[in-house]
Amino acid sequence: MKKLKANLYSWILGVLTLVYLIYGWMYLDAQRFVSVGNIILFVLLIAVLALFLRKCLIWYSAFMLVGKKPFIKEVDRPRVFFFTFFYGLLLLFYLVFHQYLMIPLENNVTKNQMSEGRIEATIMITISVFIFALLIFTFSKKFEKIYLPKFKKTSQNLEGSKVSVKKVMKKERVEEILENLKEQGFLFLEDDQEKEEKQKNELIRLLTSNRRKSKATRMSEIQNKKIADDIPLNPVLRLNMKNAELKIFFKNLRKETNLFHYYELAEIFGNENGRAFNYNSLSTTAGGSKESGTYDLYEEKILEVFKENS
Repeated sequence: MKKLKANLYSWILGVLTLVYLIYGWMYLDAQRFVSVGNIILFVLLIAVLALFLRKCLIWYSAFMLVGKKPFIKEVDRPRVFFFTFFYGLLLLFYLVFHQYLMIPLENNVTKNQMSEGRIEATIMITISVFIFALLIFTFSKKFEKIYLPKFKKTSQNLEGSKVSVKKVMKKERVEEILENLKEQGFLFLEDDQEKEEKQKNELIRLLTSNRRKSKATRMSEIQNKKIADDIPLNPVLRLNMKNAELKIFFKNLRKETNLFHYYELAEIFGNENGRAFNYNSLSTTAGGSKESGTYDLYEEKILEVFKENS
């Protein structure tokens, strides 16, 4: 029904434009024809501007009164962009029409100039009505149905290209970070040198392996990754860090390699007792440290871990 209604409006607009052009050519002199055309263009400008302001009022009112965000950026941002472009074009046509057709015809021009003015006015009015129809279309539901699937397809393609981009650490970089962890006192050292070397090699293997890039999936999938040897059965290293420091450490480590998500890193690095960290509590504690003002101090210490030694 809505589609039929929209098509009906389009037909009415087209028929009215055609009727005016035919009537104007047959019964109106050039000056009158251009004068009425000038009024039509002005009305189109006001009408479509009113439509846009009405849409803006809906966005503003819903956000201020209800607290909702009706502005859907995937559709409404292109909508505003197209409106800005086409409305500017329509405004330009009106100014050119008024300046170079309307004003000269008001000043006793020659018959030849009046004939040319009628032709130019017909062309400009037809194009302006077409632009007006495009502007109306950008605020229709049909625009959303046509544009949104294309946006989703483009987003999926971009997302797919992002997934293929992997950042793998080099062995030397992992060793450098390990040394910095020791210097800053963030590691619980092992009594057995052989065990410590084994842990070091295992961490290098994990962080330098060309595994599949991680996604923000649920923790229930960890078991499958442990079976695939992408995540160790038990934490490799024991870290002497508070939860807020650990969150910052993981954040900076993920800048070095994007192959692991936070919950996976919480399985690779353990606490003093050799158990995996509680991933769910990391963000909460880090948020609390920001409020208390200790977050910056923690971050400053952790950044020392990731400094590059010359």
